[in-house]
Amino acid sequence: MTYPPDGWDRISKLWNNNSPVSFYSWECPPRQIQENKKYGRWINFDIDIESVVSGKKIDNYTELPRLTSQPEKELWFIKEVVQKNSKASYIKIIADTNGLYLFVKTKNILGNKKIRDLSNKFRDLLTKKAKELLGQFSPEIILFTKIQKPFKKEYEMFFNLIYQSFNTVTKSSFVTQEILDAWMDCMINHIGLTSKDKKERVDVLKRVIASYAAEGMLFELANRFGEMPNPVWINWEEKPELAKTTNILRQRYGLENIPTIYFVRN
Repeated sequence: MTYPPDGWDRISKLWNNNSPVSFYSWECPPRQIQENKKYGRWINFDIDIESVVSGKKIDNYTELPRLTSQPEKELWFIKEVVQKNSKASYIKIIADTNGLYLFVKTKNILGNKKIRDLSNKFRDLLTKKAKELLGQFSPEIILFTKIQKPFKKEYEMFFNLIYQSFNTVTKSSFVTQEILDAWMDCMINHIGLTSKDKKERVDVLKRVIASYAAEGMLFELANRFGEMPNPVWINWEEKPELAKTTNILRQRYGLENIPTIYFVRN
């Protein structure tokens, strides 16, 4: 582990009691900032997905899938942790709500159907490549919208609660300055939204924070309804100052933080 885990006592209790544990981690659909006369600067998901899945960066902000760019780490976790407990499972979740909730301009240009088709294509290509690399140890890969579907109304309620709580440009009674600063840095250095994208950058920041908070509540619903018992986040990418965004509303409603194990590398 690269940072102290969140909820280690709960993880240990689940493990020692042989309770079901739903380990999960994320993969984001590939994207690229493009610019043309018709649309200006915008984030496009309709790119060469196959190349990205195969490990090719298409710009400085390309996010390669961890499942296929770092298969040895995934294999280690599956063999040395997941398979040690018959009640444990591990899924890779594709963040296919990114194009539907975070990037309004993208959604207006591509449309919902195209975004969904591209997410399905990414899932299929990732599944195929993962089986080539990991064989029988390849985890199940699912779209987040599949988990979201039974609780979509609740998800959108929580999303809007946070998004609409920003009563000034970047101020919300729910969100600490530490979280805001961490995500602003991510907007610039991870996604690539520069001063040219100032207006969209602020809106995306609000939407990202809202989506994380809503996800934290949705995983509680998935747990209580048996869809995803005792979720534990295996975090390969995000440092605690970003990951804690998931617990904004959980803390508000008196819920424990989502147990999180950090394998983040700089």
